[in-house]
Amino acid sequence: MVKVKFVLINRSIFRTCGLIITLLVLMVACSRPDFHFIDGSKASIDDYKGRWLVINYWAEWCKPCIDEVPELNRFHEQMNNSVSIVSISFDKVSNQALEAQVVKYGIEYPVIATAPKPAIDIPMPAALPANYFVAPDGKRYGPVLGPHTAESLAQKVKAFEVQWLSEKTEQ
Repeated sequence: MVKVKFVLINRSIFRTCGLIITLLVLMVACSRPDFHFIDGSKASIDDYKGRWLVINYWAEWCKPCIDEVPELNRFHEQMNNSVSIVSISFDKVSNQALEAQVVKYGIEYPVIATAPKPAIDIPMPAALPANYFVAPDGKRYGPVLGPHTAESLAQKVKAFEVQWLSEKTEQ
């Protein structure tokens, strides 16, 4: 009789431990960041819920992309409290090369590292520069192709916000 209780207790402990390990693995997998920034910090698209996010695709060989950097810096500075901007290199360069480009071109807004590869559910654009707009609830708009000024990006955010609010009221 004592042996049976011991075996039942051990099975119960193993089941409980197995359940706890499974839950921990699931929690870690579900909380994995979508991307890493070149400064080493990590984030997920969900971290931006509640505010607008602009995702800018660029490349060093794209002259309009480089010409757009001062405007994106200005947009980042002006809209920092209401709209976030992050940038993704279209090219598969090393993080070290990407860091050098950020310094070379004076990029002041967050730049997503190329390694580990970002896990963002947004397709690579067919042309550059390209911007995607993510609404506060995660709905995505774009790509909007071509260079922008700080003002034209702010206007696009406002236009998508009107569309987004209209779509929300229709639901």
